[in-house]
Amino acid sequence: MLTIKAQKENYENKELELRITVRKIQTKTQTAEGEENINIQPGEDIKLNISVLDLDSNITIEDALITYDWEYGEGVLEDQDGDGIYTATLEKIPAGSYKIEINVIIEDKYETQDLELTLTAVSPQGSIFLFLLVLIMGISIFTGITTYFIIYQKILKYPPTVRKVRKLRKRIQKDKTLKPMKVKERSSIIQDSLTEEKSHAVLKKEEEKIPKEDKITEKLEDSKVIKIDEEAKDSLKNPESSKK
Repeated sequence: MLTIKAQKENYENKELELRITVRKIQTKTQTAEGEENINIQPGEDIKLNISVLDLDSNITIEDALITYDWEYGEGVLEDQDGDGIYTATLEKIPAGSYKIEINVIIEDKYETQDLELTLTAVSPQGSIFLFLLVLIMGISIFTGITTYFIIYQKILKYPPTVRKVRKLRKRIQKDKTLKPMKVKERSSIIQDSLTEEKSHAVLKKEEEKIPKEDKITEKLEDSKVIKIDEEAKDSLKNPESSKK
């Protein structure tokens, strides 16, 4: 805060307060090409060209310390030509996508700004194939969703019974012949009933015969046993006759 006072005889005194704000000089860190996304083919070298711009004076700043850091190492960019362009070369970049952090250290009067670069190493065929794959997947998903929505609106949103009725109505409207229904005549039904009753009666008679035959067999066997017992008794009474 700066105060300015004005005094003179026969005049009113005046004071003026001035507020002075001292800020750091704004800077901008950028590539010489003005691009933050770098695309190359795998195995190629990449040369980083970085400059720091004084936004107040619109000039490049020299004597700065600029470093880089990425997945495969770190290093220092150098101003070899003394023109404020700091360079470094990264050799034989593997396939993939990488982030490169650019850090700037300069005089304290400057407000520094770091920079992040994106380096992508992809062969053209691979990128085209990836694009086609994503495109085909997108079309397939869209087609599937659209088809399901149409089928749902026309068919699936109705209960099964309603769907059957609608299907039958459409077939009738299109004059399609329906499957004939087999209906038995009255005489045929009566004849089948009589045949079934006769078969039941025959089976019942056969079942009744079986116990009678079993009883006759049992009686014959009992009579044989009784006869054998009587012969045994006679042999005991007359042992001599049995010996003969």
